[in-house]
Amino acid sequence: MADEATPEDTVASQVAEGEKQPEEGVVAEEGNSQVDGAAGAQQGEVAGVNETNSPEVAPNEAGNDGEEATPADSITAPADSTADSSAAENSLTEQSEPTVQRQEEDSGVMEEAEAAAEVQAENEGQEAPRDESQEAQELEPSSSEGALEAGISTEDVGGGEESAAEVAAAGNVSSTEENVEKAQESDPNVNEPASESAGAETSPEGAISAPAQEAGDLGETGEAPSSSNQPIAASTQMEDITYDVQKKRQERSVLGKEFIRRETVCLQHSYGWETQRRNNLHRLGETKLMTCAGSAVVILDLVTLEKEYLEGIDNGGIGAIAVHPSGNYFAVGEKHVGSSPNVYIYEYPSFRLIRILKEGTDRSYSDLRFDKTGEMLATVGGFPDYLLHVWDWKKEAVMLRAKAFSQDVFNVSFSDRFDGTLYTSGTGHIRFWKMANTFTGLKLQGEIGKFGAIELSDISAYLELADGKVLTGSESGNLLLWDGGLIKVEIFTSKGQCHQGMIEMLWQQGDLIVSAGMDGFLRYWEYPKIDLAEPEEDEPRCTINPVKEFLITEGSSKGERRVSVKTMHLDVEGRFKEWLVQDDSGALWRIGTEQEELKASKIMSFHAGGIAGSESSPRGPFFATAGNDGSIRLHNMVERRTVFQQEFPQACSCMVWAPVSVDEEGTMIAVGFEDGVVRMLKQLRDSWHLQSVSKPHTKKVNMLRFSPDGRKIASCSQDNTIFLQNVVRDDKEEVKMEPIGFISCNSSISCLSWSPDCENLLACIDSFTGNEGEVVSFKLPSVDEINTSTTFDITSSCLQQVYTFERKIILPEKPSKPKKEGEEQAEEEEEEE
Repeated sequence: MADEATPEDTVASQVAEGEKQPEEGVVAEEGNSQVDGAAGAQQGEVAGVNETNSPEVAPNEAGNDGEEATPADSITAPADSTADSSAAENSLTEQSEPTVQRQEEDSGVMEEAEAAAEVQAENEGQEAPRDESQEAQELEPSSSEGALEAGISTEDVGGGEESAAEVAAAGNVSSTEENVEKAQESDPNVNEPASESAGAETSPEGAISAPAQEAGDLGETGEAPSSSNQPIAASTQMEDITYDVQKKRQERSVLGKEFIRRETVCLQHSYGWETQRRNNLHRLGETKLMTCAGSAVVILDLVTLEKEYLEGIDNGGIGAIAVHPSGNYFAVGEKHVGSSPNVYIYEYPSFRLIRILKEGTDRSYSDLRFDKTGEMLATVGGFPDYLLHVWDWKKEAVMLRAKAFSQDVFNVSFSDRFDGTLYTSGTGHIRFWKMANTFTGLKLQGEIGKFGAIELSDISAYLELADGKVLTGSESGNLLLWDGGLIKVEIFTSKGQCHQGMIEMLWQQGDLIVSAGMDGFLRYWEYPKIDLAEPEEDEPRCTINPVKEFLITEGSSKGERRVSVKTMHLDVEGRFKEWLVQDDSGALWRIGTEQEELKASKIMSFHAGGIAGSESSPRGPFFATAGNDGSIRLHNMVERRTVFQQEFPQACSCMVWAPVSVDEEGTMIAVGFEDGVVRMLKQLRDSWHLQSVSKPHTKKVNMLRFSPDGRKIASCSQDNTIFLQNVVRDDKEEVKMEPIGFISCNSSISCLSWSPDCENLLACIDSFTGNEGEVVSFKLPSVDEINTSTTFDITSSCLQQVYTFERKIILPEKPSKPKKEGEEQAEEEEEEE
């Protein structure tokens, strides 16, 4: 029986060795898979389990007297596809009755062989070997069962009597090679590796499959199969790839666009991060928190407060970050100048770069999100394209794409309840997306939510309810309940708005819905009342009061700034017993949830928004920063910590550290503010001490400069003036500012510089309000020439000289065309003549 191989033997050997079958070849069921073992048993052999996953071709034990199987024998195809089910039924139909009877006999022999193996294993004290291919078949339905589950009748899958008659008339195929050639003629993709089959055999629940897209459509996939009958799904198998990060940084650098070459500097410490960024807190493990600051990803240890840094690859900074559901990977969507940015996917905790997703947007990414299985990644870009992409990130391939909206998109996420559903929200919109099968393939179909009679609003937070309705926040502070793309009802409280300001977070906590807003409150709402809310007779609104609320604060100390919730990391499953809050005002908070009564504590604080000025101390390892949030902070560079801070009601606009000619101790700074005020502060042990304050301008102070001798200070402003003041000391040896006068200019001044002799002052004209490239030199009058009895305007007493600099645009030289043979010689002859 083992002397001559039949098609059934070949099929059985392939199944027994764990090999997949061609899409339109012969597919064996459980009975067929036992033929190989039976043949081995008749030759006095006991079948063993191949414990390796090597793709190498194994010997064909069922036939050809032990010859090795050809590469064609190892052709694979997804076991759950319709084509496989059809091929299986065709194969069973084509088998003759003697063949089936032979399989039954061999099946019995195989059972006897297995029983003998079990007895032998018991005698040896070991567990009987088990065939991996049989385990896989036990987990998979038969071809007819798979067809019924897919909604296809067994009559359609069977292949028909005509096919069996044609095979019988032509004679049974006597070699596996002929079966493979036949399968290749019907489907040219049968030779594709298993990784290109989109992981159909181990596809997770909820994976979306659909035919390939037509070229040129917004929903087309990145690597679509050639046949429209072959499904696309997110792959579960992942090839091991590692990219060289340093090499990628060099490739992505843009000469002439970078202020500082990357190889010349190294990031050592960050004193904060961008607190005004949404979706910026992600847990990694038990104690690590991932966020981003500028052009680096920051990993903060919540216990020791130590930080690790992963610098970006592109040259524009970090746009968005996301963590895989397993916690073993994270994605970084960057910004880039000169070309489209990439999404870089790293392995954690090795920080190994394993995937690069290219051309998902033009300039920057605004949000990233993995689906609940971790197989797909959704990305959305910023200005100017706002493109939404769904990626099979393991294969670095685009599955679907579409234009998300025409304005900023804050969030993108997959539905946790409904497969194939996504949501995006942002400036003036929310959009409901479906992965829909159309006659041209799988597409993203987006329905924009219609506000109707409700005022148009930006939407940041949204929550999907169990019945498909969606609850969102609004910038007015009210809750909006959506049903079918329309607002069903706007929810108020008996006191007015649900929150004062934008609602940034919504989530479900047991039988309650929790909302968090820019007002610093967490409010709890009964889920049934929200879900069943109905509009009043006259207008689409209703009144629902929260069952309880919690204000995020450490206490009621005077002058404490209220927390403004921007984003949160939620511990919905109760794993960490805490929520983490990113305060838009510049802080990271921890809210303990272990007890019924919540308790908030501040982990750390830093600047909120931009930093207007930074200056190093002439004495000691200190530097000061002034922020748009109105806070002035002192930092220790050696200890890498913030020593102290002081807050003011107006935003800072500039600062300068006074030279030792003003203060021998080197502890004095001058700070300008948005309202035109200038303050002099002295560094003490644990605070700033206000020495002097004046208001020389009516608008924002652009720059402050001390004269080299330390006797004067000049300030320029958007009110088109330069103000000069004397720096003097009073009886208490405190520094004070006394006005000298101001110089009127035709436009705003952006920069000032003193001459070494302190007699001349250079002023650069702001190119936004004046002529570009103009620099004005002012010859300052002496003290005797200044008369301020009637006015402080000393413009007429100053000698002015204007210098105009033209911007020279240097265009890159065009590459010279390679000269043909004989042209160089002809040019040389012409030059000689």
